[in-house]
Amino acid sequence: PENNTVLLGLATPLSTGIVYSLEVSSEIADCLGNTLEFSGPVYFGLPEAMEPNDVVINEILFNPETFGTDFLELYNRSGKIFDLDDITLINFLKEDTTFVKRHLLFPGEYAVITEVPSDILERYTVEFPERVFFSDLPTFEDKAGNVTVQYDGITIDSFDYTEDMHFGLLSDKNGVSLERLSPEIPTQSFGNWHSAAASAGYATPTYKNSQFSIPVEQGSSILSIHNTTFSPDNDGYEDILQINYATDTPGFFINLYVYDALGRPIKQLAANELLASEGVFKWDGTTADGQKARLGIYVIWAELFTTEGTVEQFKETCVLAGQLD
Repeated sequence: PENNTVLLGLATPLSTGIVYSLEVSSEIADCLGNTLEFSGPVYFGLPEAMEPNDVVINEILFNPETFGTDFLELYNRSGKIFDLDDITLINFLKEDTTFVKRHLLFPGEYAVITEVPSDILERYTVEFPERVFFSDLPTFEDKAGNVTVQYDGITIDSFDYTEDMHFGLLSDKNGVSLERLSPEIPTQSFGNWHSAAASAGYATPTYKNSQFSIPVEQGSSILSIHNTTFSPDNDGYEDILQINYATDTPGFFINLYVYDALGRPIKQLAANELLASEGVFKWDGTTADGQKARLGIYVIWAELFTTEGTVEQFKETCVLAGQLD
């Protein structure tokens, strides 16, 4: 081997699905007595083939501050190890494809891909700097766009984003990332995305999202609201009202409204929208004209129907809380 390389012999072959660690004693020294500078341990393992939804798009910054740079965060929700050198990133709206550089992504970990890692490290709180790495990104438009992750020609995840997914009361969206609320809810569900919290510095590269939420088991109704009190101040705590849905029967459409306590319409959240098998709608506390709704009690009302004539209705009260001006 070269004089900067050490070959390690293993007693048994490596196995897939196991994360190995390597630690080196700080007492190791060369012939001149120079000790080894090593901050361990180092983790490694055998990469496996990637399947759809093993890795999901978890956070994206597509409209950075002036002279800033975009980033894309991936989350490994599986129990497998992956080499990101095997994936491609595609913007199908621009027919723009890039190839990701080598990086091992371990179970439960996040990886942040950007063209200028130093910019991300300087602008945001980054808990694991080693998980931010350089690689080319496809074009991310500022208003709306697409990013798709493919492995060996198979789509692993795809996200059609729009700036309308941001918190409605944000005065400046530049430098604010879009965060996924839950890796268990479909990526393309509009309500599964929200602006990163101001208290987190408007982005959370390499660690759990500031707007992360855990889905609660669905009840007998198609729609459910599990946390009926929210305070839309973008502090990362109960910033949005989540309206989850799940149906075993395809073909349901929905009209979804917000009314105030006097029965006056405040905002329509869905109009004759065809439901997927599961997903989430969100209300960020804004009115139909983009203003902040007053604190108080509101009613979420929905009509669900199919072309065969099945009709269901849903009604639930909620509380928009916050500090009095």
